[in-house]
Amino acid sequence: MIAVWIVAGILLALFLLLLCPVTIVVGFQKEFTIKIRYLFFTYQVAPPKEKPKKEAKEFPESGKKEPEEHKKSKFQEILEEKGISGLLKLLRQVGEVATRTARRLFSHLVVTRLHLEILVADEDAAQAAVNYGYVCGIVCTALSAFLHNCICKRYHVQITPDFDQKESSAVLDFQAHIRLLFLISGVLGALVHLVQLQKEGGQAVQSTS
Repeated sequence: MIAVWIVAGILLALFLLLLCPVTIVVGFQKEFTIKIRYLFFTYQVAPPKEKPKKEAKEFPESGKKEPEEHKKSKFQEILEEKGISGLLKLLRQVGEVATRTARRLFSHLVVTRLHLEILVADEDAAQAAVNYGYVCGIVCTALSAFLHNCICKRYHVQITPDFDQKESSAVLDFQAHIRLLFLISGVLGALVHLVQLQKEGGQAVQSTS
């Protein structure tokens, strides 16, 4: 009987942990800052913490090839890209993901803060107008897809053209949370969906050959 109570207590504790929210905080001002919090733990996604450089030891040339550099993912390249172009690329990726593989995951995401201000600047009035339309198209399309598939309590988005300054700028302050249970189920569902698509693609190739 004691063993049953112990197992029940463990299962209850695990269930309560699954109900705790995972919080993501994203900031942008020339570069990204991304943090993920769960309970008392915080993980910094961007910018990555600099590791202490080890002193390079000199070895005699032995004909060995130098180790290849680790190839960065597309997401890492976007985060490392500075300026408004990196922000626009991230917004576009988020909009695409929200309407495709992670649509079910985003339906459980609760956005508690979304503050975005973009200043589209160029001394040439005609070019500034073109850039302004381009930015509005990307932001409106991405955010409409994102906000349609998640729960958003409060947001503020402002895009302003400027014909005096030379450089565009942007400020983003974003915070959202999702229960760990929904996060795990959503990720697993997205992985299953990707595997099914790969199988269907492989079967289609075999049938045509």
